[in-house]
Amino acid sequence: MAAPQVHKFGGSSLADPHCFEKVCELVQENTHGGDMVVVSAAGKTTNNLLACMAAEDATEQQQLLEQLHQFQHGLIDTLLPAGAGQPLLQALAMDIANLERWLTEPLTQERQAEFVIHGEIWSARLLAALLNSRGSKAQWLDARVIFVAGDGPQPAISVAQSKPKLAPIQQQHADARLIVTGFIARNQAGQSVTLGRNGSDYSASMLAVLADAKSVTIWTDVAGVYSADPRKVTGAHTLPLLSLQEADELARLGSPVLHARTLQPLLGTHIRAAVRSTFAAHGNATQMISGQAGDKGAKTVTYLERVSVISINSNKGKQVAALHESVTELFNKHQLMPLASHVSQDQACLRYCFTEEIASAAFELLADYPHSGHLTLNDQHCLLALVGAGVRDNARHYHSFYRRLDHAPVEFIETGPDGVSLVAVMRQTELGELVAQLHQAIASPDKRLGIVLFGAGKVGQAWLDLYASEQTHLANHHNLDVVLAGIVGESKALIDFAGVAEQAFQAYRNDSIDYDMEQLTELLASHPFDELVVIDATDSEAFGLQYPRLFEAGCHVVSANKQPAAASLSVYREITQHQQERARHWLFGATISACMPITESIDALHFAGDQVDHIEGVFSGTWSWLLAHYDGQGSFTELVQQAMTLGLTEPDPRVDLSGEDVVRKLLILARRLDLDVEPEQIERQSVLPAGWEAMSLDACWDEAELLDQHMAALYQQAAEQQLVLCYQATLDRDGAIQAGLAMVPREHKFANLPPAVTAAAISSRWYAEDPLVLQGPGAGLELAAGAIQMDLFRLCRLLRQV
Repeated sequence: MAAPQVHKFGGSSLADPHCFEKVCELVQENTHGGDMVVVSAAGKTTNNLLACMAAEDATEQQQLLEQLHQFQHGLIDTLLPAGAGQPLLQALAMDIANLERWLTEPLTQERQAEFVIHGEIWSARLLAALLNSRGSKAQWLDARVIFVAGDGPQPAISVAQSKPKLAPIQQQHADARLIVTGFIARNQAGQSVTLGRNGSDYSASMLAVLADAKSVTIWTDVAGVYSADPRKVTGAHTLPLLSLQEADELARLGSPVLHARTLQPLLGTHIRAAVRSTFAAHGNATQMISGQAGDKGAKTVTYLERVSVISINSNKGKQVAALHESVTELFNKHQLMPLASHVSQDQACLRYCFTEEIASAAFELLADYPHSGHLTLNDQHCLLALVGAGVRDNARHYHSFYRRLDHAPVEFIETGPDGVSLVAVMRQTELGELVAQLHQAIASPDKRLGIVLFGAGKVGQAWLDLYASEQTHLANHHNLDVVLAGIVGESKALIDFAGVAEQAFQAYRNDSIDYDMEQLTELLASHPFDELVVIDATDSEAFGLQYPRLFEAGCHVVSANKQPAAASLSVYREITQHQQERARHWLFGATISACMPITESIDALHFAGDQVDHIEGVFSGTWSWLLAHYDGQGSFTELVQQAMTLGLTEPDPRVDLSGEDVVRKLLILARRLDLDVEPEQIERQSVLPAGWEAMSLDACWDEAELLDQHMAALYQQAAEQQLVLCYQATLDRDGAIQAGLAMVPREHKFANLPPAVTAAAISSRWYAEDPLVLQGPGAGLELAAGAIQMDLFRLCRLLRQV
């Protein structure tokens, strides 16, 4: 029989019926009969059970119990058909009745454990029933029939006593998935005990050891382990691979994803571990393996903002080393491993750093221990560490660590077990800047950047010409090795990770082959670069829908294609969700007015603390070129055809004439302001004759006089009123957004713009009376290529910070 797998789902993964449905799907996709799934209590159930026990009056207790009952009842009602749900509802009612009765009796330590572990029981019972209702055989299991643990604040599970209990259960349910409660066990006396904070992760690892499993996967709400806390460090990224030793050390020192004891049972085994996101199952993840994992040196920066330091000032200086050995033995016996320890022979002082959660237990233990010294406990400390195998021997990382702590209030610095970490314990201080500096210091100074161009049309060719002249500058400025790795057209692709030849477009025409998008995405995911950038120089709505897959493949995207950022909200949110979950960059400044930095200006004001309230302007270089040349006499249609030849229109000029191009730009700007706007909410005015949007372009030219007559009439009407035509667009934060051909006074700020020039006036709190005005050329192949290059340059700067 194949070795089983163990999967663990936390409370956030089981927060509501939708989450339960997702977990059920993941279990069905990723497990088979004989595999095991460990579950935590759903959502805030454990916190509510604890609050119920702590409540001081019966009324509050009753209210909390009723809330628990309603929440669990709602999960069962929503997820299960009536027949399958009825037994669970009856069992739930009995459980609530028991809890209510227990609250009227003295709550012993065992009874408190039995009270609080109901959350895990409810989760296991429900998930097993849900799987069975979906045709996947499952059996829920109370972990107390397996796990035998010690006592204390963090009981350890006995492998010798627990393993014989699991084997017959596996044999009995060999064809079923076992859904096991986390967090709970029985002690040597047979009493119920909890396994401490985040004990469900520890349960999963121990279960993997007991079952001789091949892997254990921790499913949570983040996409793996990060190189630093992304809340403090811009550019923190998922670490795809760690050794179990590195991951365990990171967990011990305060990882927000891995908890202190999660991986300890796996050390010395060949069981693989992984951290994956329940909500982005096919996105980034962190794999953890035995042995070496990548280069030596720091892989991540971690910290704890509040830790405690216990000091023993001994009056027997020569015996301080022996005292340290005996104290360490004492801590090990009681499963109280310090985060860091320091022996000062000169000062005859021992110092031990603990999390605040267990510091008091360690202090009480030492208070009863004969150490012949003065014992103190100080909570006003923090911890900062670099973690990675060989960090002590990596000269650059080692010296960077000490150099950046020169002026910090350091109490002591210690090297972790086997040189896997450098740990600084400091008096309380702000850690944000230090964390960011250390992360930057350990980031590789040399990276290889691959670029794949999608879109072999006029804009793509213009960018290739610009790239040929700018590649050296781009690479040297950012200290990157930049490689053009591919060109992809509508039906053919040329991918060469060694680099496409200097005459790139000629090489594409000669050597490109037919491609399948799924195979191409898989190929891109296997790229050899540190970072891979996809440039979207298409005008394809369908290709925009591929962005999530590109992000999953590890690609960043620079887009001159307006379609993805101007899609419906549901599509746009799906794209941005995948982008954010995978910590990828998506830059689309090139979608608005070529090189004019409208989006960058809006972002700069926002990051500085301002709020943009209103934007108006001429966002179509096509329209400004047409109106600058149109005199109301000649053929307007011939001007449109001339603009097409010059590369000043969209591939289909009706996108410009209908206002659709400007609508897309307004949508992009609105979303830059965090406004939830659908395309149909924007008012627009089209000059296209009736039926033109449904006809072929050639058929439209056959009816050119219809458009010529309409534009001549509008021009004449404006002239009679001493006005001029101007294609204007406005956007208000209150949601009023519109675009259309307007008649404005000749002195209007946007009247009579030079050919192909666009302009924008940005009003904000700071620019209320006098808007920030941007103006410049907004159309043309050279400018479109330059806008792509600007975004690529910005992206390189961002990637150098990772």
